[in-house]
Amino acid sequence: MATITVNTKDGTPDGVYPVALGDDTVNTADIVDDAVTGAKILDGDVDTDDLADEAVTNAKLGLLSVDTGQLAADAVENSKLADNAVSLENLDSGIKPAFVPVYGGVVTWSGAGASLAHTVTGALDTDIVSAVLRVKGTEPSYLVSAIPSADTVTFTVDVANTSNDTQVDFIVYRAAA
Repeated sequence: MATITVNTKDGTPDGVYPVALGDDTVNTADIVDDAVTGAKILDGDVDTDDLADEAVTNAKLGLLSVDTGQLAADAVENSKLADNAVSLENLDSGIKPAFVPVYGGVVTWSGAGASLAHTVTGALDTDIVSAVLRVKGTEPSYLVSAIPSADTVTFTVDVANTSNDTQVDFIVYRAAA
């Protein structure tokens, strides 16, 4: 047996009365838009077994309707995420990176000089390059610079690498858009 609270015209409660509801007495078609809100539903009143398949969708959830405290520890897993559901434009500004890695690799020195222009197709002069010596060659003792330009990263070491045995690890970063 369900109950209904009846209020007077000024909104004060007049009493709580029992109401008998038969099956299918209230249909969703009988409920006006926005008549049922989260504030009107008590915690725990709706069980997942009471929801029809596909009843709750991202489009139906309001912004910030669910916070992490309301999710079970295993509620979100890779198999439940749609393709492209997590992407840069969907990240909160608090976790959105300023730069993202776009290219990287290992370069083995050639040409016996102190600088080496390495082709990195797609690199831009506005990119940022981070580089370290993977293998310190016979002559050079340190990496001086790694400068990006159109389709190229130019590495410079402190002295000519005539033995061509130096290797450089590098990552090219680009501003997140």
